[in-house]
Amino acid sequence: MSDTAAATTARPAPHASRGRAREWLGAVGAAARVEAQVGVQYRANLLLWGAVRLLQSVVTIAVWRAVAAQGAGTTAGYTAGQFAGYFLCVLVAVELTYTWVAGRLPREIQTGELSPRLLRPVHPLLEWFGRMGAYNVLLTLGLLPSVVVLWAVFDAQVDWSPATALGAALVLPLSATTRFLADCLVGVCAFWLTRVDAIRSLYTYASLLLAGQFAPLALLPDSMRTVARVLPFYWTLGFPVELLTGRLTLHEALVGTCVLAAWCAALFALLTVAWRRGVRQYGAVGA
Repeated sequence: MSDTAAATTARPAPHASRGRAREWLGAVGAAARVEAQVGVQYRANLLLWGAVRLLQSVVTIAVWRAVAAQGAGTTAGYTAGQFAGYFLCVLVAVELTYTWVAGRLPREIQTGELSPRLLRPVHPLLEWFGRMGAYNVLLTLGLLPSVVVLWAVFDAQVDWSPATALGAALVLPLSATTRFLADCLVGVCAFWLTRVDAIRSLYTYASLLLAGQFAPLALLPDSMRTVARVLPFYWTLGFPVELLTGRLTLHEALVGTCVLAAWCAALFALLTVAWRRGVRQYGAVGA
């Protein structure tokens, strides 16, 4: 074989990476369309889940408004109206980044339901990513009228601008992807462990506390704030919410976006390795 032929053989196929990217996007889009159709048919389920989320937010806002009132009108730089604005933005961000894969994937691994999915041309995680994206968008759109009403009722206040709103809109898809990858890593533990309930519970509680869903990061002790900034939880929720509410400088927004992107890349690499080894383990036991 000549040198030219050898070089041609060793060279990757033209546009292979772009072709694979289009294939992934097509799979995600197809799954999203299916889930959107299902969601439209089962509107009652969406309404019930949305009502539960709204009730949780109303209780949280009422509690922190009371805390602000007892603190001479402000607590850690938040007034009652700013607490309301923060947690209503949290409600929207939580719905846009929510995933159920950490609970469903272990169940499908343990029951063998994952086996037929592995035979399909579409990767199971890509399918779930598309379905959850569509579900989250539908639920968020359904919640928006209630959010507008609550915004007026609680006199919510945020210091946003078109720039911060645009920045948050660009960051939220990256946040959702990072959250999905982290949840998948929790789920793939079921390839090696019989039960992952304890791991999933610890992960959920850490996320509630450190992501900014239970309280803004400014209200946490210094040590907990440090831990929150080291782990990915804050970057997937608290960071885009603080960006949306205008509490970050341009420098902080750029640094935060870089940190979030780094977490996304690291989690993707870890999940790729864990999934391949986990599937081999899964097949080795006759699943």
